[in-house]
Amino acid sequence: MPSFLNGDYSKYPEVIRETFPYIAGETCQLRQAWAVYHRLFMDDQRLTAIMGERLGRLLGLLQTTNQDAMLLSISRLTDKDSRSQPNLSVWCLEQAVPFAKSPEFQNRVRQSLDSIWSVADNIRKHRHKRIAHFDRNVSLKKEPLPKVPVAEIRALIEMIEGYLNKLAERRGEVTAEVTTAQPLSETQQNTLGEQLRRAVGRRVTVALKVDPDLLGGMIVKVGSRMIDGSLKSRLHRLQLAMKGVG
Repeated sequence: MPSFLNGDYSKYPEVIRETFPYIAGETCQLRQAWAVYHRLFMDDQRLTAIMGERLGRLLGLLQTTNQDAMLLSISRLTDKDSRSQPNLSVWCLEQAVPFAKSPEFQNRVRQSLDSIWSVADNIRKHRHKRIAHFDRNVSLKKEPLPKVPVAEIRALIEMIEGYLNKLAERRGEVTAEVTTAQPLSETQQNTLGEQLRRAVGRRVTVALKVDPDLLGGMIVKVGSRMIDGSLKSRLHRLQLAMKGVG
C-alpha cells in the first residue's frame, strides 16, 4: 500500500481529497529512498568502500534492491489507468484541473504531467521488461534492456515534487520536507509547523523524515530552497575550515 502524508486537505477539491495524501506520501518515501541511495553509493566514497569491504557482494545486491524500489515507485506514480483497473498516480490529480479559474494554471499542470510521462517512459519500460516481467528477448539478449541513468531518477523525483507543489500552492499552502536525527514529539511538530508558516507566509504541510546520520539539528526543504542546519553539516564545515589552518 502507498504511504500516507498527514495534513489538512479540506481546501482541496473533493475529487482529489482522498488521493492526494497517498500520492504525496509515496513521493516523500521516494525522496527518502533517494537520500539513502545517494548517501550510500554517491555522496561518500569512503563509506561505500568500507561497506564494500564488510559486505562484499551483498553491497551490490543492496544497491540493486534500492534502485529497483525507486524505479518501481516512479513507475507506479506515473502509470495511467489500464483497461482493467484505475491506478493511484499523479494522473488522478488531473481531476482537479477543471476547478482552476486560471487557464494558465490548467496549461502548466497539463504540461507538467506531459513532461513527467515523457521522461518516465524509459523507467516504465525498464520496470516492465525486468522487474514486473522477464522479457524474453531481453533475457535471451536479443534486445538491450533500457538503461536508466541515476540522474534520470533524480530528475523524475524533482518533477513529481514540483507538480504536487503546483497543486498545493494553488490551495494556498506549500509542503516542507523536514529531516531530523530523531523523531519529533507532537508538540515539537506543531511548533515547527507554526514557525514554518510564519517564515513562508502561508499554510505549510510538514513531511517528516528521520535520518540518524544527521547526529542533530534538521534539514528543511521548501520547494527549491533548502536549509541544512544539521550537526553533521556543521561538523563537515568545521572540518573543511580546519584543513586550512596552519
